[in-house]
Amino acid sequence: RNIFTTCGEKTYVGAAEGKSKQLEERSYANQCELYTGGENCKLWADTTKGELPCFLHFQAAVEDEFFIAHTLGWLGKSMIYRHAGFAWINSIVFEFV
Repeated sequence: RNIFTTCGEKTYVGAAEGKSKQLEERSYANQCELYTGGENCKLWADTTKGELPCFLHFQAAVEDEFFIAHTLGWLGKSMIYRHAGFAWINSIVFEFV
């Protein structure tokens, strides 16, 4: 095993199974429609119970771990710097780096 084979193997070790499985690829730019609901949709639905959300793609993006990490990081920077403008500049420059 070397660095080139390890980086390509994105796996997750399940605690219950004790076996690793291949992670599925996620696409963040395929479906950009905001409203996806129908007659029986809920504003914020529990998809594990089979409920249909009105804003499926928005809900999936907000529940994503990267959204939560970026939000907590920005809030942490704003508390450290205590200046909203500097926190915005730091966030924008970080995205270009």
